[in-house]
Amino acid sequence: MLVQIQDLKMPLTQKLFLRFYSLGSRLIELVWRLFGRTIRRRAIAPLWKRFLLTLQMAKCGYPDWLSTIVDEACQEFIEGKYFSSVIVSSSAVEWVLISELKRAGKSLGGGLSRRIESARDLLPVNELFDINEIGLAKDSAFVRRRHAVAHGDIHGIPHRQGLIEFKLPFETFSPVLSPVDADEALDQLSKALRFLIKWRIRSIGQI
Repeated sequence: MLVQIQDLKMPLTQKLFLRFYSLGSRLIELVWRLFGRTIRRRAIAPLWKRFLLTLQMAKCGYPDWLSTIVDEACQEFIEGKYFSSVIVSSSAVEWVLISELKRAGKSLGGGLSRRIESARDLLPVNELFDINEIGLAKDSAFVRRRHAVAHGDIHGIPHRQGLIEFKLPFETFSPVLSPVDADEALDQLSKALRFLIKWRIRSIGQI
């Protein structure tokens, strides 16, 4: 049985506060539903455009489907499909790692974290780390988030907040409907794009 606010035994000021809070929450959720896609698109657009520009600078040294994978990761983020955006953006990074390590004759064993460690002197893997992450790749948010999502370890997903321009978490505007929230997906996608951009710039310089 639902309990209405007016049925609760509490002071009038508390009832009024709850009413205004409820109305405010509904209004915020409505605004997010109307403008959420635009907010997410603007959050990722600068890096996405820079990546596409590096592909146009030299149309060689990468498979045609790489841009398709990155586009999919960005579109999934814009549509609010954060779980799949993390998987796809991580896959783009892993393809580059495997491809370049093979070319350099280095070992591919040990999974993502080992590949990042093997590529430290070969690829711009620092772009996959936070500024304060100075340890092994296996302890980085990028690797832990990828593994947690890929293996269904929902409670192991590292959380991030406040990545959009005005330093407020996305959850301020909308309830989280996914085990991966918008800030976590944006963090993963942004790191992947920065890594890919630096990788393409280095590759162009070697052509």
